[in-house]
Amino acid sequence: MRSLILPAVLVGCLLTAGCQQQASKAEGTEGISTTIIPHEALPVKVAKPEEFAGLLADETDAQIVDVRTEGEYSSGHLAGSMNINIASPDFHGEVSKLDTERKIYVYCAIGGRSARAAEMMANMGYEVVDMNGGITAWKSEGRETTTE
Repeated sequence: MRSLILPAVLVGCLLTAGCQQQASKAEGTEGISTTIIPHEALPVKVAKPEEFAGLLADETDAQIVDVRTEGEYSSGHLAGSMNINIASPDFHGEVSKLDTERKIYVYCAIGGRSARAAEMMANMGYEVVDMNGGITAWKSEGRETTTE
């Protein structure tokens, strides 16, 4: 009986360590090597399209980030936005080029990807506003998009 206890404990430790290591990886970042400097994350503001539009109107130099794929972006996006695909292996690198002194306005198609991106951006030290419902909600309110 005693000879079974030690192997069982070792197996349990290995399984626990493996689970903890896996849980520390961000979703969609498999195979990506990143260095994250720990600091207190800023809260993410979630805004419905009407409020999002109002906040953008009050900004003189907004950083608007569409985190959808290039194909989705080219089919229609918010004027003045830039495309940084959350599924890109260089997502963190591209985001790190943004100005940390300016607020980021982020959106996707319906809100799932932008919520993940907003959390990542906040963890990187950015102040973020995430559009609830994404560009689909934006369009359903009759708001304009562009393909330019």
